[in-house]
Amino acid sequence: MAIKYVDSNATGADNGDPGNDAWETMLQAVGVAAGTIIYTAHDHSEAGVPTYNFSNSTADDPVVLISVDFDDSYAYRVGASLASTGTSDIILQGHIHVHGFTLDSDDDTVLGTTDNYQVYEDCTFQSDDLFQIGGAESTIVFVNCTINVDDTSQAISAYADNYAIFRGCTITHPNTSVLLGTIGDSTNYLFENCDLSADTDDITAGMGSSSVRSTITLRSCSLASAVDTIGAGSFTAPNSWILIENCSNTTNLTVAELGLSEYIDIFGTVKSDLTRYRAGGADDDENVTAHSWEMAASSRSLELYGVLRTPLIARWVEAGVEVTVTVFVAATSTLQDDEFWIELSGPDNTANPNTTTQGYAETTRLAANRSSAGDVRAAPANITATGESDWTGSDVGTEQSVSITYTPAEAGPLRVRACLAKASTTVYVDPKLVVT
Repeated sequence: MAIKYVDSNATGADNGDPGNDAWETMLQAVGVAAGTIIYTAHDHSEAGVPTYNFSNSTADDPVVLISVDFDDSYAYRVGASLASTGTSDIILQGHIHVHGFTLDSDDDTVLGTTDNYQVYEDCTFQSDDLFQIGGAESTIVFVNCTINVDDTSQAISAYADNYAIFRGCTITHPNTSVLLGTIGDSTNYLFENCDLSADTDDITAGMGSSSVRSTITLRSCSLASAVDTIGAGSFTAPNSWILIENCSNTTNLTVAELGLSEYIDIFGTVKSDLTRYRAGGADDDENVTAHSWEMAASSRSLELYGVLRTPLIARWVEAGVEVTVTVFVAATSTLQDDEFWIELSGPDNTANPNTTTQGYAETTRLAANRSSAGDVRAAPANITATGESDWTGSDVGTEQSVSITYTPAEAGPLRVRACLAKASTTVYVDPKLVVT
């Protein structure tokens, strides 16, 4: 593993050796062998060179750029700066890990090219135009980064077949209200523990094409008070979705402190509702907030087949003990078993307790693998009426439930999800499993 050095203040041999003999520009380091570590002075400042292509690197042996204090210790210290000038893009290519740098672009910031794996940690980005995740089949990871984008239409855009991961980042975009604009086909975004509260009114405006099969997950993020997501009707690709979990500070997505905030796909929307709930039902145990999940099926939903599904609800079960799992639902009218059912998977392998049964256990209407749970040719029947009046809120006057009886072969996690397949219909599901 070679170590090279870069310092714009060096006045020595300019050969990449330590101290005063360091290279004076990062451009001189382009072409180093895979696995090279490049210590860069924390006060290094370099402008005017738009492209840094570390093409000799590999995903298993990346080139590593680290901002350090240029004393005898070479201790980690953020601040090294790379910038473009004259309305030029700043472009970083190759398999690289970058720690503690500031990247300042007078135009676009373009990270990665085809099949790159890049990691940026403790970095600051200033992009005067687009912030782009680069070529196809790349994975770009950001950890504890600050990203400011001045583009007037979108904050972040990505080419097709990319995976972008943001953890502990702060993202601002003062000139636009859209966090994710252009989304290439098969692009996946994950935001965890990020501050997205500045000037973010829309999560995305780019999921409305049938050619875009992409996913967005926001988990434990801080959102702007006016944030909203695109409506379910804008989705035209069945395998695209947005999932928002444990996010806070938004008024448009009124949610419990813990758990689901909102899920959207072509068949509808699932989100937490604090005004409709069942007595003794789900509570987030944090703010003592009772809630249900509102399932709103889109016009594309179709009995049995066009299905809006909730995220999985998990519960531990013991080996060999028969259980009956019940999910309660409320609506304005009676639901039938081709319109609403639950799917269950559980441990059923003596060699591996975490291996689930093939497909799903029997439901009221049918199994995911069309097993003996029900003949899809049969006439639909009403699901069970509870005969209770224990729901609070509007539009919850018809109270019903669905149950599955199941005997796990081994102890392990039992997982259930509710399914709604009735066009333009809204129901409220208690996400607390009742297991007897």
